[in-house]
Amino acid sequence: MKFFRILKYILSISLAINALTVVLAQGVLQNETPLKRLIATEWSSKSVGLVANNVTNVMQSHQGYIWLTTYNGIQKFDGHKTVTYDKNQLPFLRSNGFRNIYHSPIGHTIYFSSQSSGLISYNERQGFKQVKASNGNLPPSLEDVMIDEEGSLWIASINEGLSILKEDSLIKFKHPIIERSNALSLLEADNGIIYLGTEGDGLFVIDDYEVINHHTNQNGLLSDIINTTVTIGDSLFIGTQSGINYIVDNQLYSFDFMQGESVNSLLHANNYIWIGSDNGLGRINLNSGNTEFISSLGFIDVTRVNDIMIDAENSIWLATGRNGLVQLKETGIINYNRFDGLENDNVNIITQRRDGNSFFIGCDDGNIFTLDSKGIKPYYFQNSVAPTGIRDVYEQEDGTVWIASYKGLIRKRGTTEKFYSLNDGLPSLDLRRILEDKKGIIWVASRSGGLIKIKNDEIVEVLDKNTGLNSDFILSIEEDSLGNLYLGTHSGGISILNSKGEIKNISLTDNDQGVIVFNTHIEESGLLWAVTTTGIILIKDDKVLKLGFDREYKGLSMFDWLQDKNGDVWITTNQGVIKIYGEEINKFLDDPSYKVDSRMLNSFDGMYDNECTGAVRSLISSNGKLYIPTLGGVSVISPERMVENKQLPEVCVESLTTQDSTYKNKPNVILNSKTNRYKFDFTSLSYLAPHTTQFKYKLEGFDKDFTIVSGQRSIEYTNLAPGEYVFLLFATNNHGYWTKEPATFSFTVEPAFHETLWFYIMVGVLTFFLVYSIYKWRVSAIQKMNAKLIKVNGELDGFVYSASHDLRSPLASLLGLINLSRKDIENIDVYLDKMEKSIKRLDDFISEIIDFSSNERKEVVCDEVDFESTIKSIVDELSFLDSDNKVRKEIKVNQSGLFISDKRRIGVIFRNLISNALKYSDDLKEDPFLKIKVTSNSKNAEIIIEDNGIGISKDEQEEVFKMFYRATERSTGSGLGLYIILETVEKLNGTIKMESEKYEGTRFHIEIPFLERD
Repeated sequence: MKFFRILKYILSISLAINALTVVLAQGVLQNETPLKRLIATEWSSKSVGLVANNVTNVMQSHQGYIWLTTYNGIQKFDGHKTVTYDKNQLPFLRSNGFRNIYHSPIGHTIYFSSQSSGLISYNERQGFKQVKASNGNLPPSLEDVMIDEEGSLWIASINEGLSILKEDSLIKFKHPIIERSNALSLLEADNGIIYLGTEGDGLFVIDDYEVINHHTNQNGLLSDIINTTVTIGDSLFIGTQSGINYIVDNQLYSFDFMQGESVNSLLHANNYIWIGSDNGLGRINLNSGNTEFISSLGFIDVTRVNDIMIDAENSIWLATGRNGLVQLKETGIINYNRFDGLENDNVNIITQRRDGNSFFIGCDDGNIFTLDSKGIKPYYFQNSVAPTGIRDVYEQEDGTVWIASYKGLIRKRGTTEKFYSLNDGLPSLDLRRILEDKKGIIWVASRSGGLIKIKNDEIVEVLDKNTGLNSDFILSIEEDSLGNLYLGTHSGGISILNSKGEIKNISLTDNDQGVIVFNTHIEESGLLWAVTTTGIILIKDDKVLKLGFDREYKGLSMFDWLQDKNGDVWITTNQGVIKIYGEEINKFLDDPSYKVDSRMLNSFDGMYDNECTGAVRSLISSNGKLYIPTLGGVSVISPERMVENKQLPEVCVESLTTQDSTYKNKPNVILNSKTNRYKFDFTSLSYLAPHTTQFKYKLEGFDKDFTIVSGQRSIEYTNLAPGEYVFLLFATNNHGYWTKEPATFSFTVEPAFHETLWFYIMVGVLTFFLVYSIYKWRVSAIQKMNAKLIKVNGELDGFVYSASHDLRSPLASLLGLINLSRKDIENIDVYLDKMEKSIKRLDDFISEIIDFSSNERKEVVCDEVDFESTIKSIVDELSFLDSDNKVRKEIKVNQSGLFISDKRRIGVIFRNLISNALKYSDDLKEDPFLKIKVTSNSKNAEIIIEDNGIGISKDEQEEVFKMFYRATERSTGSGLGLYIILETVEKLNGTIKMESEKYEGTRFHIEIPFLERD
């Protein structure tokens, strides 16, 4: 009581205005949410890439970035990513260890107290630098710094006590104890008094550079190790190694609360004193004197709290020694789950008991728990239904409790229980919903047996398809003010049972098969809302209307509709809870084509688990709170505390990165003409739900319209034309409100020389000379073309001569043989054989002419090529050239998959090369051979044709691919064969190489690419 009276005195004047301001700003009283019900988010090395989870200090800068120190460097955090500064970026550091951060009110400079590198400062203009004095050296190992009202920098150090940096001169504070102390903490009160906490030497009170008081364990301090101090009004709170002391009117007192705890940090915020210790987090309510202490929030430990900070959005941040940063926020949602006593987090139902102050919680494992102001405890009943889930629990005014499950119905009255089964008249055991109507009749909905009526504890009637219902699968029952019952069914729409027992069925679609009505809501005006698998349905004046949303929810299933006293609607889903303001519903009622504005509440807003339990109903309690069954326990929403957040975040375009360098957001950024890649990095400094932030950007000078993105914080452009550009950026807060003014980044892309006026003048001059040169070149080209035509005409004459000679020679031979055969009839067979050879030679020549002509004129036709069948067919076709089968033929084909090329031209290549190999085989060799090897894949085909025939001499090899060239006297052909092969291979974009030795043989190596079909 003494402590509470003192607190009341402290706050009577100095905190009254502050407390009122905080309450009005938040719209709710903070003390309504217990410490253990705050929503905790862990930001660690695993989740956001902290360099270490042992965070020594945390602070938010004036820009909105969160800075933190560790023994592994300094980090800057924006809710999305971290940037680390250590010896790699700051080579003047001796080590990466840092202990504290101080944000100067002068020039927004940030000071970092290091473990062995002295004092490091940072501001946007100068970046990081090591603070030095013009005379004297700053101590290397620092614990804390502070700037007093005169602008002097006070430095608390290890082993070197207290120093003061004044006008660039370092002054050692003269005091016999302080000079040899380890100074740990510094604080200046509003009256200019400075408090110095030490390690083992207590607390020193300094005024005008003189020690005016010294508090130690001997005169009341709980410990001589002073870790932190904070002022509230004219009073001082002291965090020691063994608890908390406080000074009021120069009198020293101590707290029983957290006595013996090592207090590392104290923060005064939101009418609380927040206390960080090695064993957890404490809180003192300055209005009521109530104390709280926790060591964990769910799975998140809050031990080894080194520092506490409140940010611009009213979140509390803990710098912990094991779990990185822990963010605490009060959202209007609290959760009850296994950490509070539930044995199973899968909750099917929560109902309010008759006393109005406690609740039943039915779980999926068959257990029931009660929830009241004292917490959660089991509710025992004799007839266990485990492991079948509890589907509904209802308590009558006389205390009778009814329990529905998929094993039947239980009635518990006092210490006695009745278990209803099929023998008691139940049509089925799969029961889902219990309702007591205005007449005291109990109605039970079943999954397969219809609607069950119980009067005076007896089952008196069953309503099902035989009695007029469209479906026996009933999921919900609601009663209107007239006593009519509305039944939501599976595949049967909605059935209405009036007080006379008459049934009316309402169809929701053209075919209700497969349409499930999870729950219904009846307004006093008579409007009927149905939550179904097809969406939200409104039945108004016998019309069926569907509620439309202005945003797309992907993969969404909706389960229940709750409407609070303000008319706002809350819809439970598998992704969270959708909130729709009442004004939006009214707009839809006036215009059914209107798509309502909505917002999804999920884990970022405080739900422990986003997924509401499917196909069950939720509860609006008598005090207006919403109780939502989820797969992670019960989420309780206080609608009046779900204040719309209209505070807009700071938005920053941090940098512009090109292929050459990175530019910070400063005026007069000029890029040269060679720049072709422009990457903008940006951020929004809101930490309530950073993953939901949307950005809207536009590059003025390039984009016509704004583009909205989410989930990314960089945008890239390429190849911008010379000119001036401004990158504009807007962002949303966690409730979807857009910032009013854009963040900008202005820059200029200089023109290249070829885009300047001088270049255009030069081009004009050069154009004149170019036109003249083209004229001269054209005249020269015509002259060269004429020379080429003369040459082609000469080649054509040669072709005509050679072709006519090769055509006439076999014809002349044929005529001679005909004359001889008339005179020498006895040898007619000999002459016929010779005639056949002449005709065959003529036919071969004509075929080669046709191949030559076709290759020149016809386009390439892509088709599948089967090398093995093509080769075998040609070998069989040319078997007459080796009728005695003297030439050993070795064929190896390794074809991997399909090969696409011109099948006809491939045949021409093989036919000519195989024919030559057989024609010019060497009869003198013991083992004349022809080897053919083909390897193909999806890229190319490699063809090797090798023989040991008569070969071609070196001096003739350069000529063999020319038209009509014959390399041997044995040649009986036209001399077109190899010429046609070369032309055909080139037509297929391939290559051909020949290796040959006279009397040794010849080897052709051909590569043909895979041709893509059009």
